[in-house]
Amino acid sequence: MGTCASIAVSDVNALKPRWTHAVQFRDEFFRDKISAFSLGFRPINNNTVELIGSEKNKIDGARWSRSFSSGRHVIEFIYPVHLRASGARVGLGTVNTALGGNDVTKLVGGPGSYAVDLLTRKVIHDNKVVTRFPQQKVLPDWFFMYLDIDEGTMQFGSDTEFFGTAYSGVISTDEPLYPIVTGSKKGAIIGIVYRGKGKEIEGPLRKKRLKKISNLVNKIPLK
Repeated sequence: MGTCASIAVSDVNALKPRWTHAVQFRDEFFRDKISAFSLGFRPINNNTVELIGSEKNKIDGARWSRSFSSGRHVIEFIYPVHLRASGARVGLGTVNTALGGNDVTKLVGGPGSYAVDLLTRKVIHDNKVVTRFPQQKVLPDWFFMYLDIDEGTMQFGSDTEFFGTAYSGVISTDEPLYPIVTGSKKGAIIGIVYRGKGKEIEGPLRKKRLKKISNLVNKIPLK
């Protein structure tokens, strides 16, 4: 069984963008958190909110504190499938993207923002449905967004699966983009974690580590 699992993970890594294999994390990222949310949410901790109440036909949203205008980034989402209802979305919006309300056209997926509707699988930008993603399945309880603003791509995956590209043409403007989630089901507990900046690695990671260890050993003085 161990061999099969190893092969599966290896296959997934071969499909994912290479820059996702080595993510750089800095101490400053520990200060990141869900910094803004609509009235229906309450904070559980820096990374997690719970939807404790929502008006009829209203959608609530929450926004991560770190924004992006360039580079490659990995963002983790925890959004259990059974806690999703109409208006459950993940995506990117500006500081002006509405976090809650009855008008879905102003939420993430509206003007200047990008969203994947977790229920309908619609990819929405500027209130237009671009495509459906992923094909013939839904994103699982726990997944990652692979955001490459330099190349303009928004991709998704998990530890065991790569779902592909949801959107091509993510444009960096004067307004940086923030990770945003929305929901409408009371009791929904949703998490966001910024995992860090992606880095392109040349050659096998194992060889680089072994070479570094070898260099350190060679520097140890002989007695």
